[in-house]
Amino acid sequence: MQQIYLAQNPIEASLLVDLLGAQGIEAVVQGEHLYAIRGIVPVTYPTVWVVDDEQYEQARALALEFDQQQRAGGDQA
Repeated sequence: MQQIYLAQNPIEASLLVDLLGAQGIEAVVQGEHLYAIRGIVPVTYPTVWVVDDEQYEQARALALEFDQQQRAGGDQA
């Protein structure tokens, strides 16, 4: 299992996991429960991990594309 993405919040992480799942790539979110206590502990962001190491490159490429779309959408707001 390898980390492919550092999300800004749990919703963003879940959206990426759903996108990857639609492409047949199993991924999980880690650290989302720590996001809820971010004012108490140092900032902890959720991360997305691909389960099958052989799908890492494909998952990472999709995650980079997803990130670009997220940032572009945020600039338009």
